[in-house]
Amino acid sequence: MGLFDRFSTRPARSSTSGDSSGQDALALIDQGNALEDKGLLDQALDCYKAAIRQAPTLARAHLNHGNVLLEMGNAEGALAAYATALAHNPDYAAAHYNIGNAFLKSGRPQAALAAYDKAVELKADFADAHAARGNVLHDLGQLDEAQASYRLALALKPDQAEIHYCLGRILTRLRRLDEAAECFRRAGMLRPD
Repeated sequence: MGLFDRFSTRPARSSTSGDSSGQDALALIDQGNALEDKGLLDQALDCYKAAIRQAPTLARAHLNHGNVLLEMGNAEGALAAYATALAHNPDYAAAHYNIGNAFLKSGRPQAALAAYDKAVELKADFADAHAARGNVLHDLGQLDEAQASYRLALALKPDQAEIHYCLGRILTRLRRLDEAAECFRRAGMLRPD
């Protein structure tokens, strides 16, 4: 699973109405997102740092800062940025999710699982976090728990080919071959490539 979709976490613009530094920070985040989409990570990072200078308590600026650091291979720096985001907004499910991603990149699956658990505790309909939990549980050999996480993710996002495929792998290992074949068929229909 990748980084949490930053666009789905954007608060409404009105949340900073009357605060020009907050509005400026949001504009810088938007600019950073556009640069990041073009693969211009250094420039995106500069935008997120500028957003942090404009609005130091804006958790989303720290989240995006961490996302770029993680993408650049700096998992420890990303963890620090996510921790700062959580210091400003402890209930930020996306930050907990991305902490899990950073822990995975650092080879710490148990810590990743704890972070994903916290993300779904805060946001029960967080399909990406359920799927990420499934991936870690699968890697840890906890197949029944992994299957349950994948099924929760699919209940929330039934058109995710990757999750159908992952569930199919689990069901294959559990020797539930008819169910596995159906998962693989569904994945192929959703992503013929």
